[in-house]
Amino acid sequence: MINRKHNQFLILLALVFVTGCAPKADRESTNVEPASDVDISVGEVAVEEVEEAPAPSEPAAAPSNTETATASSKESAPAAAAPKKEMAKPSETAKPAETPTPNATASHTGPAKFFGRVSVKGTAPNLPPLLEKGAETKDAICADVAVPNEKAVVSKDGGLANVFVYMKRAPKSGVPAPKQDEVVEIDQKGCVFLPHAKIVRVGQPVLLKNSDPVAHNVNVKGFQNSYNNVVTANGSTEHTFEFVEGTPALTGCDFHTFMTAYILPLDHPWGAVTDENGNFEITDLPDGTWTFVLWHEAVGYVERSVKVEAAQNTAVEMKFEVNASKLSQ
Repeated sequence: MINRKHNQFLILLALVFVTGCAPKADRESTNVEPASDVDISVGEVAVEEVEEAPAPSEPAAAPSNTETATASSKESAPAAAAPKKEMAKPSETAKPAETPTPNATASHTGPAKFFGRVSVKGTAPNLPPLLEKGAETKDAICADVAVPNEKAVVSKDGGLANVFVYMKRAPKSGVPAPKQDEVVEIDQKGCVFLPHAKIVRVGQPVLLKNSDPVAHNVNVKGFQNSYNNVVTANGSTEHTFEFVEGTPALTGCDFHTFMTAYILPLDHPWGAVTDENGNFEITDLPDGTWTFVLWHEAVGYVERSVKVEAAQNTAVEMKFEVNASKLSQ
């Protein structure tokens, strides 16, 4: 009887230790859920023949005025294979509705590429500005003009901007090194991050500018990269991201909390962000079948498999439609 009570006490003590001493997570995930209502129209065009692509199978709190790199032992999906670190894996990607249709285009004679367009199905929401012109705010310059809400940037014909399109995992070999003499720029002007969505290479210098007469800071809240540093008025600072992120990292200014952007560090060059018309193009693809991720801050993400034959200058085109209701959520 004494031994039984003793054992029960030890079990209870162990439970208290496990549940009561575990640290509370201080991460706020920047991942969005898998998109469940994205329509995909597929056309794959090679030089001599047309093929159909196969079916698709936040963050550490950053210290003030310092830059650090955080480690995680988990793996994230969608995630690129990162040296030194692996990321936590989110829920399984939902399979989007698909309507394969042959896409009759002119024969392609350049390097292998993946291109296409992301458009909005239905009437896109007209989101109000994050800050109205003339509104009372900490720094009056921020209200010289209205600060737009870039969560839904849609062209007149429905093209969706700021969608990240990128190869999920880089090849094990043959990946071009980043060009150290090419500096990527991210500016803060009119209390807006320019651009709103940006892909950078791991190991490549990134110039963080401030074109405003007031101080800003850049607070990158990634799973693998944490960075928080003040950029003085009309000043700049340089930073190099050390690790791959599986999804774009939410970036903000703590002095003006309505300012947000997304930065995606990759260990390869095969990524793009859709332009103001919703178009994207990724060139010089290597041979193989690669998984590409499409990610948008309001919509979620989908994955598609793309088969490339570089020697035949394969050109793969896909068109994606997003339900307009997702943009207002």
